[in-house]
Amino acid sequence: MAKKSPAPATAFTSYALSDQGIRSNNEDLVHNDDDRGIYFVVDGMGGHAAGEHAARIASERLRGRLERPTGTPQQRIREAIALANNAIFEAAAQNPEWSGMACVLTVAIVNEGAATIGHVGDSRLYKIRGSEITKITRDHSPVGELEDTGQLSEDRAMAHPRRNEVFRDVGSSLRDPDDKDFIDIYEIPVEPDSALLLCSDGLTDAVPRADIQRILGENSERPDRAVEELIECAKKMHTKDNISVVLVQGFRFSASTQPPRTIVKVVEKKPSVWRQVGWVLLGLIVGAGGCYLVLQQLAPKPQAAPVAHAPAVLNADPRTVAATLAQAGEGDTIELAPEVYDQPLTIEKSNLTINGSGSLLQDELIVTHAAGIQIRNLRVAGIRLIDSQLTLHNVHVLTADGPGIQATGTSTLNMDASSVRNCDGPGLQLRGKITANLRYTAIVGNAAGIINESSAPLNLTGCTIANNKGPAITQSAPADLELLKRNFFTLDGRRGRLEDVKLVRKATR
Repeated sequence: MAKKSPAPATAFTSYALSDQGIRSNNEDLVHNDDDRGIYFVVDGMGGHAAGEHAARIASERLRGRLERPTGTPQQRIREAIALANNAIFEAAAQNPEWSGMACVLTVAIVNEGAATIGHVGDSRLYKIRGSEITKITRDHSPVGELEDTGQLSEDRAMAHPRRNEVFRDVGSSLRDPDDKDFIDIYEIPVEPDSALLLCSDGLTDAVPRADIQRILGENSERPDRAVEELIECAKKMHTKDNISVVLVQGFRFSASTQPPRTIVKVVEKKPSVWRQVGWVLLGLIVGAGGCYLVLQQLAPKPQAAPVAHAPAVLNADPRTVAATLAQAGEGDTIELAPEVYDQPLTIEKSNLTINGSGSLLQDELIVTHAAGIQIRNLRVAGIRLIDSQLTLHNVHVLTADGPGIQATGTSTLNMDASSVRNCDGPGLQLRGKITANLRYTAIVGNAAGIINESSAPLNLTGCTIANNKGPAITQSAPADLELLKRNFFTLDGRRGRLEDVKLVRKATR
């Protein structure tokens, strides 16, 4: 479907179009929003129409994070792609027909003359200015690497039988925003006379770069016509894939395609009086600088205040984790070796960060009377939170004997890009005065979804609460319809309704 962005608040206008080509379905999605400066192309992968689901999940998660203007553009992009990745992985784990689904994507945020680009896979972003077209992204594919390094010509790469293989994607495994060898980030200037082209490989596998530049130049006054002609050209060249294009143009881009004017500048050859004065001032500045350096050397040096504890990174494995926790100080980070831990882990100190490195904790994690605890990249068989503050990022609670996460007392629980799955009790049980903030988190396949016996309301954004045996949410307070609409209550993406919340007069214990 073609979509022209609304009248922009910036100096850029865009046009986006996706076409299924010769295929029976379209696994691509495009998005263009000039008001916010957000643009992306998503190319889904997977059999049984799973690619369509992967693209839809990615698009929803990307928009959900990118449209919140908190953090730097790079942080927003990294978090958005990681959230999309983990949501796709969780959905595939719960639906055997979608097993192995994933996508590739390219995202751009354009703001104040610069573009921040996030990229995974073999979709592409080009910058066009004047007579030059520059490929900004690199293909995460064997053939793409050979082309990017000059070992294969463009013609030979386009005809290569392994052209569609990729070694990096979004959704095939759990990821963290800052994982190495996951997201490529680029930051480039975007001038008023330049344009950006985001596209799927359905275009670039069929249309050479020179033809792309020619079509853009011939239709620089009509971005909609340029995009449509690019897609028609790909179809005429018998592309075998869906074709998606997003074109973002500066307000002077059409002028940049015209022949440049010759500008003659007359330069006075004799030295001016002002130049002579400049040399004198430069001498005075250098002399003053020398005096300042001498005085700095002679001046007494201030003594640094003593530091009580310098935060450190401590390494631990299953044999040493208890001792490492005992010696850890405030602000320390504990890096767990990526192994299986078969003993419960209790945290009673504040302001610690634990990076699980993908480890599996086969017993409970207990956080008691501690503040400022952050845990990342961990799989665990249950969490208990007692009068504490806990933040979970990319943490996955699996097959707990009772509640997946139980929070009691006066506690704060923050969850981001995490999940609670297949537990014998509710995914989340809140008792006492609990502040619970969940973002882009899945609570799936448990005995019940969320049992909120807390005096505080839930705060959920972009979460999936689905396929639990009991009610999605049980609480005593009336349902917040706006909160329900911000979340999903089936794996195929249905928004929440009032009937998804069961009201109880008295908390069940």
